[in-house]
Amino acid sequence: MKSISASAWPYAALVLAALVLAVFQLTAIARNNLYSLPPKPLGDGPEYENLAYHVWQGKGFRVNNQDPGWRTVYEASADEYSLQLNADPRDMLSTGRPPLLPAMIAGCYSIFGRGPLGFAAVRTVSALLLAVGGAMAVGLTAIYLAGLRTAQGKPAMSKTAIAAGALTTLLLMASNRTLREYATDFLTEPVAFFLMQWWILLAAALAYKASQRSTFTTAIGLGGVLGLMVMARSIFVVWLPGLWLLLLLGLPGSLRKRTQVASLTLLMALTVCLPWWARNIIVLEQWMPLGTQGPITLLGGYSDEALAAAGEWQFAPEMQLREELKQDPQWLAAENDIQREIIVSQTARRRLRDWIQTHWQDLGAMFWGRLLTHWNPYSGRSLIWKLLALAGVVGVLSRVRPGIPSSGGDDPRFENMLWMISVLLIGLPILSSLVAMGLYTTGGRFLVPLYGVISTLSGIGAGCGIQAGWQWIQRPRA
Repeated sequence: MKSISASAWPYAALVLAALVLAVFQLTAIARNNLYSLPPKPLGDGPEYENLAYHVWQGKGFRVNNQDPGWRTVYEASADEYSLQLNADPRDMLSTGRPPLLPAMIAGCYSIFGRGPLGFAAVRTVSALLLAVGGAMAVGLTAIYLAGLRTAQGKPAMSKTAIAAGALTTLLLMASNRTLREYATDFLTEPVAFFLMQWWILLAAALAYKASQRSTFTTAIGLGGVLGLMVMARSIFVVWLPGLWLLLLLGLPGSLRKRTQVASLTLLMALTVCLPWWARNIIVLEQWMPLGTQGPITLLGGYSDEALAAAGEWQFAPEMQLREELKQDPQWLAAENDIQREIIVSQTARRRLRDWIQTHWQDLGAMFWGRLLTHWNPYSGRSLIWKLLALAGVVGVLSRVRPGIPSSGGDDPRFENMLWMISVLLIGLPILSSLVAMGLYTTGGRFLVPLYGVISTLSGIGAGCGIQAGWQWIQRPRA
C-alpha cells in the first residue's frame, strides 16, 4: 500500500487551489472601486498608512497627522476624510501599532510610489496573501483526509470523499466575503490569516520530522513565523502560552523532548519580537515593551459602555479619557506627544483595574456575551459553514489517537502529523475563544485569522459525511 507520502495529489491540490484563489481574489479586488484609492476613512487603515508613509520617507515608525505630504492624498477627498484631517495634532514615534503591516505597505510604496499604483499594490499583496493562505487550508484538508486509515491500515476515505472535502474548503475560501472585504483596506487581517495558516503547516511538518535531526531547525522556523504573527497583530502575544501548550500536546516523543521543542519555538518567537520591544522601551523610556496601546484599548472592553454592549469593544471610553486629560496639569506639562501618550496609557491602566474591581460580578455575563459575538452570525451561509465545521470537529475527535501508528500503516510519522493537525484544529478555536472572552470583541474580527481552520474543519466534515453516506448505501441489507 502506498503511504500518502507517495501520493502527490494532496499537494497538487494546494498548488491548484492557490492558482484558482489567486485568480479569484485578484479579479475581485481589481474590480473593487477602492482598488487604487487610499485606505477607508473609518477604521485603523489611515493610521497604518500614516506609519507606512513615514517609514517610506525614512522617518521611522512615526505618526504625524500634520505632515503635509501625508495629508495631500486625503485632502483630495476632504469631506470623506474629515475625521483624520481634523483630528487633534499628533507627532511622535509610535509604539501602539505593530510594525509588520506598515513595513509591507512601505515596501509597496518603495516600488510603486505612494499613489494609485502603490495603493493598488497594497491591496494586491493582501489579496495574494488571502489566496495562498486559503490554498494552505485546502491542502491541509486534502492531506488530513488522505492520511486517515482504517484499523486494517487501508485508506479510510475514498478519493471522492477527499476531493469533496478539499473542494468544500476551496469554495468556502473563495466565497468568503468578509475576507475579501479586509483586502480592500489597509488592515492586518490578511497578513494574520496567511501567517496563521503557514504556522499550522509548519507545526504539522514539525510533528512529521519529530524523529529527525531537522526537528530543531523546523522549530526555529516555526518560532520565526510565530514572531511575525506578533509583529503583525500584537494580540498574538496573549496567544503564546496557549500555542506553547498546543505544541506540547501535539508533538510526539517524551515529555522532555516535547518541552524542549515547544520552548525553543517560543524562544525563537520572542527573539524575533525582541528588537521591536527593546525599541519601544527606548522610545518610551519606560518598561513598556508592548507599547502604550494595550491598556488604552482594553479600556474599551472593560467599561460601562462595553458592559451595556455585552462586552463588545467601544471607542467612547478612550475618547472620554483623552478629553478629560486635556485639563490635567500633568498632561499640560508634558514635553511632547510621547509623554502624553504614556500618561493616557497609565491612566487607562488605573481605570481598567478600578473598573474590574468594582464590576467583577458582571464579568461572567461579559465573557458569555463576547463568546457569542466572537462566533456570530448564526444564520444563512455562516450557519451552514459553522455546522459543517462542527461536523468536522466530530470527525476529527472520532478518528485520530496520539502517537499510535495505524494498524498496517507503513509510516508512523504521518500518524504523528495527523495528531498535531487534530490538536490544532480543535485547540486553536478554543484558544481564540478564550482570548476573545478575556479581552474584548469587535464583531467577529478576532476570528478572521482562523477562517482557514474553520474552512478546513468544514471540508473534513463534508468529506467524512460523504464517506459515511456512501458506506451506509453500500451496507448489506438484511
